Amino acid sequence: SVCPDTSVPSGASVCWRTYMLSANVNLCPVGTAPVSYRLYEALQMGAICIYVYDRKGPWVPYNGTKADVRELGWVVSYEELESLVDNVVIHLTEEELATKRKKILQYRDTHFTPSGTMTQIRNWLARPHEMEASDVRCCKNP
Repeated sequence: SVCPDTSVPSGASVCWRTYMLSANVNLCPVGTAPVSYRLYEALQMGAICIYVYDRKGPWVPYNGTKADVRELGWVVSYEELESLVDNVVIHLTEEELATKRKKILQYRDTHFTPSGTMTQIRNWLARPHEMEASDVRCCKNP
């Protein structure tokens, strides 16, 4: 096989990681819940994301911090997606894409891997009132 991967369930493309990394940006829409599992998969792989949310609103990890997804890619509603692609995404230069990827890689291990996420949560639980201790933030449901 071109993309051997025994961890992929039967019926799924074994090349999904290759496809994801070969794209300039990846759409990461919400699913049945207001979060996107694909967003975390993409960020763990160092891919640039467009997190697309629905009427429930955006549920953005690390909202308002240096690791906010808005700083690493884009966060848009379904209604805003076409405009973002037409006015921003198709005009990105290789340098702009490289800059975004570099920033994603800067936060990947400390924020978007299971270990990094647990460290962020552990630090927040140990010092919940110290903003510099962790990038976990409490917020109201959108």
